[in-house]
Amino acid sequence: MKITRLFTTTLLILAPTFAYSDETPKEKTKSIAYVRILHAIAGAPSADFYFDDQKVSEKISFKTVTDYFQVPSGKTIIRMAAAGNEATLLDGSATFSRDGYYTIAPYGTMDKARLTVQNDLTSKSDEKQARIRVFHLAPGAPKLSFAFTSRQKPNIIKDLEYGEDTTKLIEPGTLIVQVGINNKVVYALPKVSLEAGKRYAVFAVGKLNLPGPQAFELIIQTMGSDEKM
Repeated sequence: MKITRLFTTTLLILAPTFAYSDETPKEKTKSIAYVRILHAIAGAPSADFYFDDQKVSEKISFKTVTDYFQVPSGKTIIRMAAAGNEATLLDGSATFSRDGYYTIAPYGTMDKARLTVQNDLTSKSDEKQARIRVFHLAPGAPKLSFAFTSRQKPNIIKDLEYGEDTTKLIEPGTLIVQVGINNKVVYALPKVSLEAGKRYAVFAVGKLNLPGPQAFELIIQTMGSDEKM
């Protein structure tokens, strides 16, 4: 499965993942789910991830998104640890449905880390439009507005609060994506290509007005079964 880099300013790094189920191939086809991980905790070190105390991915750095990987469906205990040692950074749990697609996204800061588990198949695709799902995971940022501008008037999502997400259908094509606060643009991406009939996740991560690796950024990914496997 290939991660598509949708624009030049965001580098998506693939991290290794590991199968951890002892089920036979026949059993797996009956009871698997597909999960990927986004590391969105600003200031946190690279991390290893454990599902039910078995390592599923390692050395995931901030802003990295993994490929989807297979896990058994059902309830799972999730633990995020500093890479190379057992120091727990965050833990939680999730229940994965058979054949479901999920994004596990720890976000926030080291002292106020949160874990969100998103079902990537909750919104249906549309044959003539692209469906976007925007996540505000940028700690310290106020309500954010997002403008997706193509040949038509801008499609605008207003005042999305930290920790929340929302969906919207927009015209496909090559767009300019802008992020604003109180009608002032604070971040922009040119030439973002979205296709009709596909679903996209837009993750706002990092810190505004901070340079370097922790700086604010948008990461755009196809969602669920729209990702080639």
